[in-house]
Amino acid sequence: MRLWQRLLEHEGIAAYAGEQMVSYAELRAQSQALAVQLWGASPRASGRQLVLLQADNSLPSLLNYLACLWAGHAVLLVNAELPAASVETLLQQYDPHLWLRPDAAPVPRHHRPMSLLPELALLLTTSGSTGGAKLVRLSEQNLIANAESIVAYLEMAPDHLALTALPFAYSYGLSVIHSHLLCGAGLVLTNETPLQRGFWECLKRYPVTQLTGVPYSYQIYEQLRLRRQAWPHLRILTQAGGRLAPERVHDYALWCREQGIRFYVMYGQTEATARISYLPPELAADHPDSIGVAIPGGELLLLDEQGNEMAAEPGVEGELGYRGSNVMLGYAESLADLALAPMNPLLRTGDLGYRSADGLWFITGRLKRQIKLSGVRWQLDSLERQCRDLGCTRACFVSLRSRICHAPLPARSIIRHYSARSRRRVHDGIAYRYFGSKLGRSAGCPRLWLISGRKIRPAHGSSQCPE
Repeated sequence: MRLWQRLLEHEGIAAYAGEQMVSYAELRAQSQALAVQLWGASPRASGRQLVLLQADNSLPSLLNYLACLWAGHAVLLVNAELPAASVETLLQQYDPHLWLRPDAAPVPRHHRPMSLLPELALLLTTSGSTGGAKLVRLSEQNLIANAESIVAYLEMAPDHLALTALPFAYSYGLSVIHSHLLCGAGLVLTNETPLQRGFWECLKRYPVTQLTGVPYSYQIYEQLRLRRQAWPHLRILTQAGGRLAPERVHDYALWCREQGIRFYVMYGQTEATARISYLPPELAADHPDSIGVAIPGGELLLLDEQGNEMAAEPGVEGELGYRGSNVMLGYAESLADLALAPMNPLLRTGDLGYRSADGLWFITGRLKRQIKLSGVRWQLDSLERQCRDLGCTRACFVSLRSRICHAPLPARSIIRHYSARSRRRVHDGIAYRYFGSKLGRSAGCPRLWLISGRKIRPAHGSSQCPE
């Protein structure tokens, strides 16, 4: 069964949009009618098309998206507020047949045939990218598998209702829409953010059962005292889109336990259609730094430096790999890439981690945040944690081409600037002595560091770099 049918096969209320209350039957009829209006009664008579869809959390955007799914065309989904220059870059780079926006008339561009992989349904920008970026290619099967797994581990039901607290074009926000429609639940469509009064009015006006957020969202929730108010309908809190501080995870886990709310910390990537693992709510308070276990239907594993699978012995570190039916078809950087065959279903996440003896997974850093000095591999995330544990508020390690330490520092010589959240005053010598002993005197070591943002010191107590 196709995605459009799976999302809209239910009855009851599908969405609230301002004063509008839209049923599943109305979504089916309106999205199908819109597709006929855009492409005629036979929407694929001239072949499959590529549609650039700018979307926000509105009913018109949802209808545009569903119409594209019903017609069977591929969607390049981006934010409605994407800068005009970035939109123009995408138009030039991928040459879509049609351009749809929530607040403007459709813009047909051409009717030229285009070579598209038959399975290709959706294109999303990678995390943090905008126009002209590498795109993630996803199939309907990817989207269905991701939504089904979320419904399973969140134990979602038709009486659930989610507030669209994240952008439509963001993989996390889109997964909220897919999972709720897939199980017959409802959505409260709003473009209000947690910084706006309308967001909180929606949360109080409707019986919202699920609230989502990225780490920044939870900062706002804290500032606006989410945990100091009563939310009688709230059943589920989810967090993804980056690492939430373990102490914050611990605090929310305890509060949710008291309130009868299930708090899920989740890990994922757009390349896995948003979701790879989740931390069961009952474990969050005791293991706030864990990413949990693989989602239903998925498998986490360890990879060596060559990308080969290795034994996931407890405590052994390697690159995290993931295998599942939600793994992307591959990337696209040009129009020609839209026809490429699907990639290997094994996803290399680029994150380093390990599995504990009790089966939970932990991330220790990014593969790209490693440096090798004199044959010794240094994990920068680990150094950052060690720096923080020492109480150092700032440290900058510098490698010089010049032998004279007081020589001008070229920008390319800076390896990494570290920062910690500690507010207590710490003597510079703590971090100075620590890194001096750890890095040693090898010629490939960083030569200088900046401690507490005040001064540069020679690595070995001399104004001249060692040989």
